[in-house]
Amino acid sequence: YLGHRILRCRWLVWNSIPLPRFALLFGLFTVAEELVQSLSPHRTLDAIDLLWSFVGIALGTGMAEWQYRRPLKR
Repeated sequence: YLGHRILRCRWLVWNSIPLPRFALLFGLFTVAEELVQSLSPHRTLDAIDLLWSFVGIALGTGMAEWQYRRPLKR
């Protein structure tokens, strides 16, 4: 949520597909972090953990977009 708001809800268009910049960067970081965990003898790569991370990223991005696009009450 905060990362998307800090970047002022900016989007990146790739092959005519709009992607939120912060969510894309944080999603790549999350995948890399899970892959590094798989290299540790005490941690494992968990697909459910990765799925819930993406759910959290999507919810945070959606909440930031909703608040950013909501008309101001005066």
